[in-house]
Amino acid sequence: KSASKPEQKKQPKPKNNKNLKKELRTKLLAVERSIAGAEEAIAQCDRDAEEYATDYAKLTEIYTLRQQKEQELEELMARWEELGSLLEQEE
Repeated sequence: KSASKPEQKKQPKPKNNKNLKKELRTKLLAVERSIAGAEEAIAQCDRDAEEYATDYAKLTEIYTLRQQKEQELEELMARWEELGSLLEQEE
């Protein structure tokens, strides 16, 4: 019997620079679209707050939603900066 060769673990192929840049750009664009959506949601909350200025319950609901969207926007902005920095390093 011949000695069997030890199995070699396959190393994942590192992504080439071009593919990585494309992936980063795609993610960056998706985050930018999400940022625009969050900004629009905040603007809608502001418009709704004006419309329901005398309805305390509705204003509380709108304010809570606005706070959630502001937090989402902060997280998206941080992600956008991170992706932008990574893309800059690849170029």
